[in-house]
Amino acid sequence: MPRILEIETHRFRLMPDLPYAARLLSVRPRPVENRNAPPQLLRLEFELFSLDEARREVRSLGKIASRDVIVVRGVGDDFGVAPFVQALRIRPPDDPAAWLRCAQRRPWVKLTFGEVDPADDRNLVKEIYAFACSGYKAFAYDYSLDEKWVGPRIAAQEFGVSEATIRRRIDVLEADWGPTLVRRTSGGQRRVNLPLMKHVWDEYGWNGR
Repeated sequence: MPRILEIETHRFRLMPDLPYAARLLSVRPRPVENRNAPPQLLRLEFELFSLDEARREVRSLGKIASRDVIVVRGVGDDFGVAPFVQALRIRPPDDPAAWLRCAQRRPWVKLTFGEVDPADDRNLVKEIYAFACSGYKAFAYDYSLDEKWVGPRIAAQEFGVSEATIRRRIDVLEADWGPTLVRRTSGGQRRVNLPLMKHVWDEYGWNGR
């Protein structure tokens, strides 16, 4: 049966049953090992916002929650996937291209999370609904993207780890954050946004290592 994998929030502690505003950032195909007509595995990434309905404001938390969806025939009728199909208005839901096109619209949704699953220390999504953000004032996350871009060697020194370790962690960050956090020089050398990397480091469970 089609299924949705667990929510990924990179160890950021979400408050159960507290509604968050969220905006779809991207929909990216994920690699699979199957070679005989494999199902299409897609990763949905949402930027999370605090929600103040009284003041009509949403404020970015600088956090990303992701959801992996296996798109196959009949996926729109799956009890776990159907709320995402409805909230994101995916038509037709069994067409991977429809999910990819959705990312171009960058729709807003309202998310409510459940308790942390002790098996993997992550929150599961409890509810998702479409969210009309047009009447709200939206505040972007407050960090400078142009401040202190550094290479892996400098980043390793800043975090007190080996250069080999920092390169592995940059691989993880680049997959999640893309050019927001990792850029390449004209010669193909990677540079990371050090202030932002410091902000997300602990959320990946890397504190003290």
